[in-house]
Amino acid sequence: MVTLILDCFLEPTKRNYSDPYEYCSQCGVCITRCPVNAITRKHLRNLNKCFGRTRELMALYGKGNCGKCMVGVPCESRIPVKSETEMKT
Repeated sequence: MVTLILDCFLEPTKRNYSDPYEYCSQCGVCITRCPVNAITRKHLRNLNKCFGRTRELMALYGKGNCGKCMVGVPCESRIPVKSETEMKT
């Protein structure tokens, strides 16, 4: 795994949703990507753990938001297609 720390502004991609979990299909990939285990299926995000990681990054690098849970996941850029198994539940 590689982490890049950038000092630049990136224009956010416009999304057609209002709820931040609207694209979520409960696949669990973000759970495996979180380095501080701040995400569970039952409670989604534990903001105290998440912000704790942000504080650590700020102390180390002067900047910081982890964001690993939001990159390389099926809901990153689209509403994921549910599998046959997910549709039956």
